[in-house]
Amino acid sequence: MFDKSNIGAAMGRMSSEIQSTRQLTVALRDARVMQKLTQEELAQRTGLTRPWINQFEQGKIANASISRILLLCRELGVTFTVSYNVPEQSPATPNHSHGISDTRPGGSSDSSPNGSSKESEHR
Repeated sequence: MFDKSNIGAAMGRMSSEIQSTRQLTVALRDARVMQKLTQEELAQRTGLTRPWINQFEQGKIANASISRILLLCRELGVTFTVSYNVPEQSPATPNHSHGISDTRPGGSSDSSPNGSSKESEHR
């Protein structure tokens, strides 16, 4: 499931492109297992139930809430990266998102050094 070519040797990080719910559940299960955590220990740390975690990892929960998924990710140290294609000559449109940076060469950042968005600085 994981693309082992993306493993960072110094940091010991795994990376996987997730394109389905099942790939996500397997990746989170693998992260838990690599950390030698039981489902019960993860349940205690997150406040979720062990049966829910078990069903989630088996792909039996069709519509897990994003808040629960993010809770698991935070506890397991799993990060999400969202990427999308941007046309080379995209029209200049204001970025209304909070805390999202443009990482293209020459792109601007919406975040100040302290992590707050420019919009919140004007309040």
